Amino acid sequence: MSKLQIKNISKSYSNTCILNNINLQVEEGEFIVLVGPSGSGKSTILRIIAGLEQPSNGEVIINNRVVNNLPPKDRNISMVFQNYALYPHMNVYDNLAFPLKMQHVKKENLEQSITKVSEMLGINNHLRKRPKELSGGERQRVALGRAIIRSPQLFLMDEPLSNLDAKLRTQMRAELLKLHKTLSSTVIYVTHDQIEALTMGNRIVVLNKGQVQQIGTPHEIYSNPQNIFTATFIGNPGMNLFDIKVLDNSDILIYDEKIISNMSSNLKELFTRKNLINKKIKAGIRPEHMKITNSPAAENEANISGNINLLEVLGNEYLIHVSSVFKKQESLFVIKVFGECNLGRNEKINISFDLKKLYFFNPETGERIHL
Repeated sequence: MSKLQIKNISKSYSNTCILNNINLQVEEGEFIVLVGPSGSGKSTILRIIAGLEQPSNGEVIINNRVVNNLPPKDRNISMVFQNYALYPHMNVYDNLAFPLKMQHVKKENLEQSITKVSEMLGINNHLRKRPKELSGGERQRVALGRAIIRSPQLFLMDEPLSNLDAKLRTQMRAELLKLHKTLSSTVIYVTHDQIEALTMGNRIVVLNKGQVQQIGTPHEIYSNPQNIFTATFIGNPGMNLFDIKVLDNSDILIYDEKIISNMSSNLKELFTRKNLINKKIKAGIRPEHMKITNSPAAENEANISGNINLLEVLGNEYLIHVSSVFKKQESLFVIKVFGECNLGRNEKINISFDLKKLYFFNPETGERIHL
């Protein structure tokens, strides 16, 4: 196991900034997930840690040692790539043996290591097969085995499951977590799949355009997003956003149109203390916190109406896509409903949401406003 510190790392190509002052402290045995859209800088961070690229500024520190000038082969790091990067002309045995041969490991120790790792990963019956004879999941296990067999300080994984089908990806996620627990290893894992991030990481690093947006546990990232990007990127689907204004008389406007609401004096006081009365701000709410209703707005509730554009059936839950119009401004909402749903497309519905479940953001900076 190893501790890793990324300190003030920046990376630029010509006049293009890829990473901007990245800082991250990784403790021994942590499973850290870097998540973000394509082009956010996730893989570049991994390549800088591995020594495959040099940062423009900053330091990579492994076990209190700056390794910027250390070549990749001397960093004791194993990397698992998206395309597995197996040698096609070698069978599984030789693919596993290759990194040990490069270290001049004795034959008897090499044999023991291959037996142990292949049995751990369930590929001991495929040792004489070449990669083209294996399924995607089996090839992924071989790639993992080749990484594990060297007993590295640190594992780097660059979207290793993205080429697998959905069912196999779910299975391999569970196997990776089991493997991590068995090895007590330190892992830096890159993905663009936020569900993968939420289910695998001890902590998640949310990246966008080369900058860290937020670092936290899966629960913190989902329940306490610190900006609009994190709120809308994390979650399936992401948070619903709309313009809101609270007036002196406690009326609530969405896109400048008054809606049916019943704000308590306590909640109104919080808006007053933050100097948000009569100011337009961004509000957000998770799809599971909106519900279909035919009842008047209770205290600290708001009601709006809309038309169903699309109904997605996801087993025991439904995603209802609703279009609402406020003073000719169309706003789209997604509602997550659990259990039976007997609604249809183009049907008009009334929607209720708890005002205390709303998140508020500065419309200019995108940063969270905490009431």
